[in-house]
Amino acid sequence: GRSPLPVQKRCLGGQAGGYPTGQTAPVNGWPNGFNAFYCMKYELSQQGYVDFLNTLTYDQQAGRTRLAPSSIANNFALVQGNSLANQMRNGVVIQTSGVASSTPAVYACNLNLNGVFGEATEGKELACNYITWGDNAAYLDWSGLRIMTELEFEKACRGTNVPVANEYPWGNTTISGGNNYGLANAGTTSEGISSNYSTTAGNAVFGYSLPSSGLLRVGIFAANAFNNGRVSAGAGFYGIMELAGNVGERIVDLANAQSRTYTGTHGNGFLATNGDNDVSSWSSSGLTVRGGAWHLIAGDLRVSDRMWCSGGNFLGDQAVGSRGVRTQ
Repeated sequence: GRSPLPVQKRCLGGQAGGYPTGQTAPVNGWPNGFNAFYCMKYELSQQGYVDFLNTLTYDQQAGRTRLAPSSIANNFALVQGNSLANQMRNGVVIQTSGVASSTPAVYACNLNLNGVFGEATEGKELACNYITWGDNAAYLDWSGLRIMTELEFEKACRGTNVPVANEYPWGNTTISGGNNYGLANAGTTSEGISSNYSTTAGNAVFGYSLPSSGLLRVGIFAANAFNNGRVSAGAGFYGIMELAGNVGERIVDLANAQSRTYTGTHGNGFLATNGDNDVSSWSSSGLTVRGGAWHLIAGDLRVSDRMWCSGGNFLGDQAVGSRGVRTQ
């Protein structure tokens, strides 16, 4: 689990462009949410991260995984020494071992760890957890995207609506999910909720809401046959999925002076030889996680919750993922 980090619950204000009372507003082009931007509709999936790894050199792969690319095939790539990783539903493994500093490894999803790759139940569309700050920045740089700021996160949730006290990203204070969702077609691209799906409250993954504990496939609530709109889909104002629960969103915060130097520069599609991002203005920028996660309580999923602001969560754990944005 995640170690507790400094609690800062200061309100960011009711609309994009607001900032905490007593703090100096950034003046250097910091993306405050007023201007339009594109946002990934879904959190980065495990197959998405696999596809990224499979474009890299051996040395770049070594920087973006926890296990050396030359390690034994079918070992977990993102959680070194953790034999329980697939119980947290991460199935990213080495399919073919690489050769140090020359031949890159081949990665794949193998959620059931049976050594047979490409099966229907490999968890390809599950959200990718165990993403470190470095992994997140590298993936977004490679994708030509950038990190979202706190105010952009709140705009993605609320849109142009008037804020509601204690609201969730779907616009009200109702929430469902801590009641052990049943899963159908687990691990497949059509993984769905078979029981306890709510048609009246916002659906989200939180509070160990699966019998096996872990995250779900991206977009799962909107795909349900009983979905009747934004609330039951658990969607933000613009239709962005899983802004609450599942895996946490890495965000540039306002609480740290270094973070306020962020200018929203986009990635350029290239990485350093060690797999790090090469966007200089991103240094020390991703300093918080917003949106809660699958193992947290309902209150942590509220739009206004800033429990980990200025906490500096650089490490990857079972409940942190990735989502990027791009300025129009």
